[in-house]
Amino acid sequence: MKLKVAEKKTNPLLEREEIFFEVTDVKTVPSRKELTQHLCALEGGREEDLVIQRVQHHFGTTHVTGTAHKYLKEGRAQKMELNHLLRRQRGEKGLPEKKKPQTVPAAEAKKE
Repeated sequence: MKLKVAEKKTNPLLEREEIFFEVTDVKTVPSRKELTQHLCALEGGREEDLVIQRVQHHFGTTHVTGTAHKYLKEGRAQKMELNHLLRRQRGEKGLPEKKKPQTVPAAEAKKE
């Protein structure tokens, strides 16, 4: 797998860098974890501060493109990014469990 940074934009308002990358010579689409590790090795920084936004595979080719956000301050990604992207980044699957509302037993409800 060969990963190359195609373009990098700095967004000072959100304190992040927007990275556009290309991956060549792949047989299957690499996982988000693999992409995160390779991008952190190239760009430096912590894996927690880099969030893969989009991965696009072009049918019939060994070419993958994508975008990532690298946050310059620690913990900024958890404040700015959408929850489903952060869960994907951590490798969690499915919907988060919803808390059940507490119900009042029928006997106590009648007393009030």
